[in-house]
Amino acid sequence: MNKISNSAIGIVFVLILTVGWWACRNKEKDSPTEVDPEPPVQLIEVQDAREKTISFKRSAIKVVSLVPSLTEYIFQIDKEHLLVGRSEWCRFPVEALDIKVAGGVDELDEATILAMRPDVVLMSKMMNEGAIESLELKEMKVVVFDQQNWISIQSDLEILGRIIDSTGDVKTLIGWMAGQQKSVNDQINESRPHEGVRTAVLYDLDNLYTAGPDTFVDEMINLAGGDNIANEEESQWPTLSLETLLGKQPEVIIIAIDAENPTTMSELVRNFSTSGNWSHLEAIRDNRVYMIDRDLLTIPGPRQILALRQIASAIHPDLFEKPVGLLQLDLLK
Repeated sequence: MNKISNSAIGIVFVLILTVGWWACRNKEKDSPTEVDPEPPVQLIEVQDAREKTISFKRSAIKVVSLVPSLTEYIFQIDKEHLLVGRSEWCRFPVEALDIKVAGGVDELDEATILAMRPDVVLMSKMMNEGAIESLELKEMKVVVFDQQNWISIQSDLEILGRIIDSTGDVKTLIGWMAGQQKSVNDQINESRPHEGVRTAVLYDLDNLYTAGPDTFVDEMINLAGGDNIANEEESQWPTLSLETLLGKQPEVIIIAIDAENPTTMSELVRNFSTSGNWSHLEAIRDNRVYMIDRDLLTIPGPRQILALRQIASAIHPDLFEKPVGLLQLDLLK
């Protein structure tokens, strides 16, 4: 009798649990389903060289770079697949030539840029303000960069890293470049503690266009143990008079050249060196005239480390082996 009672009680207990489960299940079906709210969008906000804040809902995957140095940095961190457009002056590395041209420094191909539908257009502070504003009026995201000296370059690279989701790669690149700069500077300071060698960098012999204070070229001259003769000029990119050049008496002259055609500039320098005024320059008399690829002296990209080593070798040939690309013009022949 007890066995039968215990079995009956067990069956009733199971039935109660089953009925309860079905009741709960039906209740859940009758209740409206609660949907978890979507997480808020994490905006990417950057402040560019205009001190303007630009916001992105996500990292950029289609980029138009109209700044040659930034194009080189993007290739350096292996993010070139993001580039859909470039400036006509973005010519390094050679793979950059495969990217469609979207304009130059002074004039943009606005229709081409709009057709590319980029997430961001990278532009320089030195570019036409009207062109920048025109793109923004058409709801293009434009970020303007400074790219003048090492402080601004580091800041610009950090901004670029945030835009294209490459903060780690950018941090590594900045660290490597800073290490290279320190290596050159330490080697000079250990051997040459005295004042810098008077150095002139000339981009044009007729107008004597040069690099002034707070430019990346001025910084490289200082790091390389030189003293930029134009470091007290009012403009960052001034034009000197011949009288000023003679008064400053550079011990070393570095001339920017077209690396593919150095002969033309070589002949021009030889002609200038035999003229009455130029022959009075100390660098001419001591045969210390060098030539460096113009791009290295105008584009503050990752190749500036190569330019730094070339400048250091020109200023201190006894400390550094002559690197590839540095040409010394022998005026004694």
